[in-house]
Amino acid sequence: MTIATIIREAKTEQEIYFLLTAYIEAVQFADRLNCLSENLTRLPLSGLEELRQRSVKLVAELDAASKRLDDSVCTVIKEALEVFGVALTRLESYERLSQPNGTALPTDPLADMITSNLTASNKTFYSIGPTVDMSSALRTSPEHGEIQKAGGCFFSAES
Repeated sequence: MTIATIIREAKTEQEIYFLLTAYIEAVQFADRLNCLSENLTRLPLSGLEELRQRSVKLVAELDAASKRLDDSVCTVIKEALEVFGVALTRLESYERLSQPNGTALPTDPLADMITSNLTASNKTFYSIGPTVDMSSALRTSPEHGEIQKAGGCFFSAES
């Protein structure tokens, strides 16, 4: 089981930040080759926006390492991108759920198109948010704006 898998299964935002901090501390301790720059492994992590910024910087560092053909650095950066990406996706999901209108629609263009068609036809729909975590499946009732946890991974409409 990887740290990304554990973050995917975390139940709260606090757990996600705790696990992400533990990962960053492990990288600080074990990264003897300095594959990740200090600004990416600096603690504390101030929040979601800083995590977004670090993820963008990781992509730039991966691009640079790829151009240098530095496979060992690329491997470390890819792992960090996976961990940061999973944490970012989960935290963004929690952020959408906490918004006043309570809507948490997928950000995937195909899913957006499907859900907007269902909303326009006043049907109840089920969607999986932007994460691959099956526990984040949501039941959304457009006419009431209610969001409830749904038990599985499915995408269907009811009249």
